[in-house]
Amino acid sequence: MKEDSRRVKMTKTLLHKGLIEALRDKPLDKITVTEICDFADVNRSTYYSYFSDPFDQIIQYEKSIGESIRDQLEGVYQDNMSTQERCNSLFTAALKELGEIKDDFKVLVSGKVDLSIVKGILNDFWEPVFFETRGSFDDLDITERYRFFYCASGCFMMISNWFTDDSGKSVSAEELANMLTKFSMNCYNFEYEEK
Repeated sequence: MKEDSRRVKMTKTLLHKGLIEALRDKPLDKITVTEICDFADVNRSTYYSYFSDPFDQIIQYEKSIGESIRDQLEGVYQDNMSTQERCNSLFTAALKELGEIKDDFKVLVSGKVDLSIVKGILNDFWEPVFFETRGSFDDLDITERYRFFYCASGCFMMISNWFTDDSGKSVSAEELANMLTKFSMNCYNFEYEEK
């Protein structure tokens, strides 16, 4: 696959910003290509050379976020780390990467986008920790599959709340990573060591 040029990346970034701005005011199914292009100061033919519609654009944006998370996670942990250390390292690195797009992520979890798209972003860092100890998703029995969905959904809600909590009672990324690790380890019956 050909890597995008700097100009193409910049254009896509502007279009993604236009989409996020539009999502602040209305749901995805009410957003027009014209609105996105007006914000980005890009013509519609340029838009259509990258995306077929706003739904395609949000899916591609989710994929680009997922790729950024995967890039951030590469080399995060060493082979000699315990499952708990690997899990905590992955959550910490992923939260750091998501923190880079905090405002966008708040909009994505605001309910104006199908949450399955946002859950796809979070699964990009969830799967490596647990599937390396359990095998591939296809190898899981039905109980383990439901356990995965239960844990992943809980983590998704915790992270979503962390981004959207304006009460002033929020925790740091490190504290959230520790909580996510603890709850995930307990969910999977791994022994968690308090530090």
